[in-house]
Amino acid sequence: MKISRISLLFISLLLITSNIYSQPVFTFHITGGYSIPLGDFINDVEKSDTTPANWPYLMKNGYNFGADGNFAFGKKKNIRAAFGVNYSSFHDKGDIVNTGDTALITELKIAVNILTVSLGVEYAFTPKEKSSPFLGLDFTANFFSGDFEFFPGSPRDVRTSIKPATRYGIQVNGGVDVLFNKYIGAVFGIKFNWPNLFGKEYTEIGVLQNEVALNDKEHVENGIAKDARNIMYFQPYLGFSFLLGQPKKIIKK
Repeated sequence: MKISRISLLFISLLLITSNIYSQPVFTFHITGGYSIPLGDFINDVEKSDTTPANWPYLMKNGYNFGADGNFAFGKKKNIRAAFGVNYSSFHDKGDIVNTGDTALITELKIAVNILTVSLGVEYAFTPKEKSSPFLGLDFTANFFSGDFEFFPGSPRDVRTSIKPATRYGIQVNGGVDVLFNKYIGAVFGIKFNWPNLFGKEYTEIGVLQNEVALNDKEHVENGIAKDARNIMYFQPYLGFSFLLGQPKKIIKK
């Protein structure tokens, strides 16, 4: 009888331990940072840039902010299911020739905004230590918008916003989580985004008089073949971490 009770107690302890290790660790980040356009997305505004179709690709720099979280599974907590929402805004400005009067120079201000929803997987290299590097890969859905403003505001026969567009892509995310205690910490890292890897489209100009289509798919325009355009950017970021279910003992380095 005594042996049976000991066996029952041992089995109960195993079940409790198994349940503890099977509980996912949840980490929540709030971040912000700088955005650096790449590929066909980065170009300077020149005085000859009077073609609206080119304006969404005349980017110089930008900023971003967002929130993301992950659930860690398994005994070692190395594998994480990750998700997030991020807002990026890119900007540039420059002087262009006025459409109606080539002697009149007009300042063009451009803003392209991307709302990104991501879902993917991360690998944490040292999840039970105070500093934990990680690397992740996400699938992203990206929602484009934007505006074009003219100063000092002379009339122009052009479109003034981006036709709303949705594209799909990938995001590579690498960084380090640093714990201050069991519940809060800091995170810093860098993301590489390719938001229009899938779903490129070409829309005939003239959808609405005040809209410019993203037009990132290869097409023929006025008898001239146009290559597909690839939108890419880096995002160094910094933020805060909030943790639930963190192991009781944190190894200090």
